[in-house]
Amino acid sequence: YETRLVELDGDMVNVLDYYDLDEAGIYSGTQTATLSISAADISMNNKIYRCKMTKVETKYTDDVKLVVTTKQNVKVKEDDFAMCENSDTYINLYSGSGVSYKWAVLSTTGTIGNVSSGGGDNAIYLNPTGIGNIVYGINATKNGCVGDTTKVYIEIIKNLEATITATNTTICGGGTTWIKCETPGSIEWFDANEEPIAYEVDSIEVGAGTYYVYVENDYCSDVAEITITESDLAQPAIEVISEAVDCNSTDPTIFQVTGDYDLIEWNRTYN
Repeated sequence: YETRLVELDGDMVNVLDYYDLDEAGIYSGTQTATLSISAADISMNNKIYRCKMTKVETKYTDDVKLVVTTKQNVKVKEDDFAMCENSDTYINLYSGSGVSYKWAVLSTTGTIGNVSSGGGDNAIYLNPTGIGNIVYGINATKNGCVGDTTKVYIEIIKNLEATITATNTTICGGGTTWIKCETPGSIEWFDANEEPIAYEVDSIEVGAGTYYVYVENDYCSDVAEITITESDLAQPAIEVISEAVDCNSTDPTIFQVTGDYDLIEWNRTYN
């Protein structure tokens, strides 16, 4: 006898007919005890098969359903990025239910060290040393189906080195000096209490105290510190001893400063 598969679809009853398979395309062994199906695409998912066997009489096997699983390819949140040497970060994947991952280091260049080979999770922690490049390959597996390899390219770049210079690191009481940061990047100045005092300028005039500069670019950042100290000497003031009253006077104009200084030099403006 011959059976037909009856499928319920809401209030409708669908009768599924069978047809004989040809020895062609994705099928081989269609008239043997072993049927081989190769390169089935997702459109073949849930197709139902049975085997018809004849010896004196005809019998049919139970139905078997073909399950086709699509490749679970990896989706990376960032697949091409740079990071600073001696810094750390995570590579994160868009994870899926029932998916396992395999990470592999495909190549490195430069002086890269401390490179993680990864595990089966959807994220990997990076804390490399040196400068150069890393290429990771990642595969995802779901229901035994291994997806294509996704590559992640990482550039490890030299970190910023913030520096501060000062016209004078020791100033007279009540005096000021200029401090400067020549490190390229976005600059922000802070006082000893870490309160911001200036933005996007490389030089500022300050009194005695401790100051910090924070510099960052697209990938890296650094902080430098400088302390300006105040000497026991007061800020010198000019005392007018005598001065000419008019242009016909022969008396000299005398300016005088007082205090114990290692070097005294007088200056004037050009105009």
